[in-house]
Amino acid sequence: MAPKSRTIRVDEDLYKALQARATPLEDTPSSVIRRLVEQIEAFGAGVEERIGADEVRPTGKRPPVRSRERTPQRAFRRPVLEALVEAGGRAPVDDVLTRVYDKVKRRLSKFDHTTISTGEERWRVYARWARKNLELEELIRGPRGVWEITDKGRAHLESLS
Repeated sequence: MAPKSRTIRVDEDLYKALQARATPLEDTPSSVIRRLVEQIEAFGAGVEERIGADEVRPTGKRPPVRSRERTPQRAFRRPVLEALVEAGGRAPVDDVLTRVYDKVKRRLSKFDHTTISTGEERWRVYARWARKNLELEELIRGPRGVWEITDKGRAHLESLS
């Protein structure tokens, strides 16, 4: 079942900011906003929270780590889909990530190979977030620990060729 959609109006400058963050013929305004919201949720909303109409207070959280040297999350979309097709349409996460790595390793920066607090390399986290967006777009699915491409995902991958 497709998610319920609503119409919203945004200022022209915000619309242009969304366009600047979109991949042509791939992203919709909704997918860009979803990605931004997920990034906020993943890395913390920042260092303060709203407590009143015009008041904020520090949360004690660290601001998100950002680097111009990181490989964009969208760079993992196609490799994830291709890896699933190569694996027969369904595979355990580690198998998919091994295949994805083979596809993107020449594009990865030193920063992508650094680890987050859990010890996982950043590129793997980016690939997992790409997977989450693909799942929200109904291009892949799967129970925890297994990723599976959908018919819609196969059609999308074919349209990219």
